[in-house]
Amino acid sequence: MSTWSATLLSVLAVSAVPLGGFLLLARGEERLERMLQPLVAFAVGALLAGAFLHLLPEAIAELVVLGMVLVWLL
Repeated sequence: MSTWSATLLSVLAVSAVPLGGFLLLARGEERLERMLQPLVAFAVGALLAGAFLHLLPEAIAELVVLGMVLVWLL
């Protein structure tokens, strides 16, 4: 398999995942209403965790004492 075909196949696979989620949620409005709040909560949690994990190495580099970082984490 060439590099181009492997790349195109992976792009198609990654693009199909959101389409599958859309098709599952588009089946009925009741199902969408039931799943909307947990999905939004998951998205917010993922964004906050991503931002926090990107800032953590910078905080460790700024503070000389690792214990202070651990205290701030709590």
